[in-house]
Amino acid sequence: MSSNRPLSYLIWESVLQNIDANKRFFLFQQCPALRQAENSLPLKVDTLLLDGSVFSVNDAVYKIGIVRKYHNDSETPHGVKKLNEEGGSAVECDVYGFSEHLRNDGIFLGFVKEKAEELREVRKGKAILLGLPDTPEKSRKLEMLTKFINETEEVIYRASLRQNKLPPPFNHYLQVKISTKYGSQEGERVGYIRTISDASDSLFKAVFQKRSNIRIKKLEIESSELLERNLAALNSNLKVRIRNMTIKWGVFMENIQNVLDYENHPLETIEISRDIFVRQENILYHQIVNSAQKLIITVSEWDLAELINKRVHVRKTSDLKNKIIALVNNWLENGRPIGSCFSFEIHNKLDAKNTIKEIEEAQRNKIQLYVNETPKQFRNCLVLWMTIDSNLYIYLEKREKSKMNWDLKLNVLPTESQIPPNA
Repeated sequence: MSSNRPLSYLIWESVLQNIDANKRFFLFQQCPALRQAENSLPLKVDTLLLDGSVFSVNDAVYKIGIVRKYHNDSETPHGVKKLNEEGGSAVECDVYGFSEHLRNDGIFLGFVKEKAEELREVRKGKAILLGLPDTPEKSRKLEMLTKFINETEEVIYRASLRQNKLPPPFNHYLQVKISTKYGSQEGERVGYIRTISDASDSLFKAVFQKRSNIRIKKLEIESSELLERNLAALNSNLKVRIRNMTIKWGVFMENIQNVLDYENHPLETIEISRDIFVRQENILYHQIVNSAQKLIITVSEWDLAELINKRVHVRKTSDLKNKIIALVNNWLENGRPIGSCFSFEIHNKLDAKNTIKEIEEAQRNKIQLYVNETPKQFRNCLVLWMTIDSNLYIYLEKREKSKMNWDLKLNVLPTESQIPPNA
């Protein structure tokens, strides 16, 4: 029997905590009576991606863009229509649609001259192409050249309006676009009187500003400006619990450490993709990184022996033989805690086999066990004595869901441990 009785406050709390984050944002905007309760409850997010002025929550992408609306819709160029449909441009522009780097008149005139020269050359090429026999390739090239000519003519037309200080036949607006796998939703357009960064900040604050507890399974940072600009505006008591984090560009840990609850809830994995930034900022020594259960990194020049994390995976690298041998020598000489495991992506099995063989020849006095079966099976496991309580196991392991790639592993295990089953 159905009931029309409203849900109690406690039931609402239980329901809200298990609703998709994006639906909670919608409820927050549409139901003022729920806002206090909604903000006080932990927000659960599967994936949060930060990329400049764009951010994604689970499968929804939130984008602020500049759309161009012509006074006469029939005059809207195809390229502009397509860009508007995609959420608009992410580049700040003047009233004529030219980016800020062309604000200087001298640079602008040079740009216009270059475009005019390009247009002349492409028109000549099109004229030559028209005289050739008809083929599918000719049709494809003609279509491409015609599109280029139309777009360039439109740019030159806008340039002439700017040079003559005439009003453009369009206006620019800021627009929020939320895209999911089920479709997209466009917010109300507002006049382009503030920057994309300011508008993105307002959107980010509207979603996260008053929350006190956020739990994220995976945080991926392509660019951290949006987060770092708005840290001061977030709830001073906010604690963000993250399980996995990927940093693809610079993020200064000192700026975000106060909102991360990493001391009580260390990261399961942290992946840092930009080796140059890693070396310059010494990010690998920060507590957030060191407390993570596993570090994933691309290494070219870093001294692997300096890494503090017990579990490290090195991906997408080549010519690692000397680094691996040096790391083994360091561990045998200086020791390493039981449970330490470094793995290296290997794309050439023979190179990996030769690396293990070279370590074996250099450390014969420390060999406890060496398994080397047929090349077809490619089973290799070298066990070296470290201390009374521990041995170093060096072996190859087939990477899951991959037919070609292997991991070469250095694993410190208690004495008398069995050979790892996948070795």
